[in-house]
Amino acid sequence: MAIKNFTIKDFLALEQARGIRLVGGEGGQNRIITGVNIMDNPDTVGWLQEGELLLTTGYVFKDDPAFQSHLIKELAERNCAGLGLKTRRYFDTIPQHMIEQANQYDFPLLELPFQYSLSQIGHTVYQAILNRQTALLEKSQEIHKRFTDVSLAGGNLEEIVATLIQLINNPVLVLDSRWRLLSYIEHPQNPYPLADCLRLVKGQRVFSGDFTDGIPRETSQWEKSIKRVYNCQQQKVPCRIKPVAAAGNMYGFIVVWESVTKLNKLDYVAIEHASTVIALERMKQQAIEETKHRIRADFFDDLLAGKIESVNAVRTLGEIHGLYTDKPYICLVVEIYSDSGDKLGLSHAANLYTAFGKMLNSPSMYKGIGELVDKIASHQWGGAVSITRSNKIIIFLPVEDVGRLRTAKLESRALAANLHDRIKEQFSQVDFSVGIGRPCESVLDLKRSFLEAVEAIRMARKIALPHAVAHFEDFVVYHLLDSINNRQELERFFNNTVGKLVEYDANNNTDLVNTLEHFFACRGNMSAAAEKLFIHRNTMMYRLDKIKSILNVDLEDAEELLELHLGLRAMRLLSMGKKSEPESSKEES
Repeated sequence: MAIKNFTIKDFLALEQARGIRLVGGEGGQNRIITGVNIMDNPDTVGWLQEGELLLTTGYVFKDDPAFQSHLIKELAERNCAGLGLKTRRYFDTIPQHMIEQANQYDFPLLELPFQYSLSQIGHTVYQAILNRQTALLEKSQEIHKRFTDVSLAGGNLEEIVATLIQLINNPVLVLDSRWRLLSYIEHPQNPYPLADCLRLVKGQRVFSGDFTDGIPRETSQWEKSIKRVYNCQQQKVPCRIKPVAAAGNMYGFIVVWESVTKLNKLDYVAIEHASTVIALERMKQQAIEETKHRIRADFFDDLLAGKIESVNAVRTLGEIHGLYTDKPYICLVVEIYSDSGDKLGLSHAANLYTAFGKMLNSPSMYKGIGELVDKIASHQWGGAVSITRSNKIIIFLPVEDVGRLRTAKLESRALAANLHDRIKEQFSQVDFSVGIGRPCESVLDLKRSFLEAVEAIRMARKIALPHAVAHFEDFVVYHLLDSINNRQELERFFNNTVGKLVEYDANNNTDLVNTLEHFFACRGNMSAAAEKLFIHRNTMMYRLDKIKSILNVDLEDAEELLELHLGLRAMRLLSMGKKSEPESSKEES
């Protein structure tokens, strides 16, 4: 489909140019003719454009040999197409020094027969250029039609790329705006196979920074395609890069692996059309994804807000989005904090949901954490569904069998702990918490499990527990005590149970409160508690005797033990005492 530019050689081959002789500059016959100019005064040279063929009778320089020699040099430097000099009027023959200059600069010097008028020659040249431009336009329209037909037929990205490779006869890659592979098609005659030179994994970056550095990111900075050279198998492969852009938005890049045939003007037209069609395809896919996302978001928003009350209403959309009405679910929440204000001003679970949909300071960071969470959850828990809302990543974990609910609780803790460790490892600067709600028997009850997970996070941060994961069931006692609206009554209970012990620790720099907490955490096993505290068993006995003395209690009386246990929980709710709690205390909540 190649249409060549019109050159001096093409001009001399025309029937209408019979009799015109090339007398000098034979090495420049491939110079491209873009137009014709006629020289009628010496100043004409200053107005000439690149690619113009200059025609003259020689009248203005017939008596000036120096000007004649200088003219050839200046026309060559201006990259003009050639010089046509009419003979048998002011020159019987073309001067030898002009021929020598033409040969020196490989600049075509033509001898025009007397019978040809300069206007006739100009008409011949322009007619030939027009014919080529017409053919180019027809081919361009044909290319446009081929891509339009593919687009109207609903052709996908692969079909568009296949059409392009047929037109330009070179391998082609299409990448997104971050240089990640979207599609590619190899050419059977490619001497440097793409798979041998590049890492061709969809969704993964193809080229290194050395190749892409300096390539404009803004559409306004592009004027034409950019050439890059890729080193493959100790060979340099030329590549042409064309942006895929529309309405000022960058959707990606077309990379032509120019290893089979050199691109011509028509090939660039094809690449331009392909770029436009691919941009439209990317816009269409983006619109589809945004619509899917909006429908999905609306569904989960309504579900978690408790607006869906019928199983039939949730069944169809639920299965589309990966939720099934015949399975129990556990809700797990990863809550991310953008600043210290989030940590100090946590609202109650019932009010938290109204903040959904508002992105915080770093959308890319939240997206990265969301992708990590989704990857881990999907791998570790079959059928897990995750969504991102505001500063929360919410994961729905299906329980395949109701009889496995207890096991599922333990597995959900293991998943949450793994998520915590992996996020901490990859996003060490991020402050976040992980909470788990109790299982719900129906997806219609997911709101409860979700709010429980959020409430578990709130409670864990309120009492400053060091645990990586907070489960709602860990805080049953705390919820009960926290429901007491009269703070003075709660303080009175605290003072009547463990208040004196807290005061004694503060005045004497002792660790009796922590000792009592470990005693409860170890289910009254004195030896185990001593081991946890890294103290001798006799020291543990001494401390317990001291506690009995200060509080005037019997540590073998069940009622008094219950009061002390509740008193320690009240202490944490009131933010009294030291901020540490035994790791195993959550099992006794």
